[in-house]
Amino acid sequence: MAPEAPLRPLLARSFAILAAERPAAWARLGDRLRACPIAIALGEAERFVLVAGPSGPLLADEGPARVWVGLESSTVRDLLQGALRLDEAVAADRLRLRGQVEDLLTALDCLDGYVHLSLRSAQSAGLCGELLR
Repeated sequence: MAPEAPLRPLLARSFAILAAERPAAWARLGDRLRACPIAIALGEAERFVLVAGPSGPLLADEGPARVWVGLESSTVRDLLQGALRLDEAVAADRLRLRGQVEDLLTALDCLDGYVHLSLRSAQSAGLCGELLR
């Protein structure tokens, strides 16, 4: 089995695509994220923080976060393919969350918004194909 491609470069490309295709929706997603930066750990290999930028969400190497999310690349694949909903991933312990309840709800809303925007984007679908290789 080939080593998995890092998720961060694909996310960065996806963010750029969504910002260009749906700038208003992307900005709204960033506004929701402003009060709730999200630290993401993809297995042991990748760690980064989702923060609000001037026109939408951005990826940062590190920084304060109000929510911590842990998951594996297989969960990311299933979510982006629409084979798994966020609530199902949490219930099955495939998506681990830590934070205050209000912040967790905001983070889930942001993640759900990202997944929905991605699923509706033809260009992002191509990135999903790269993730599945």
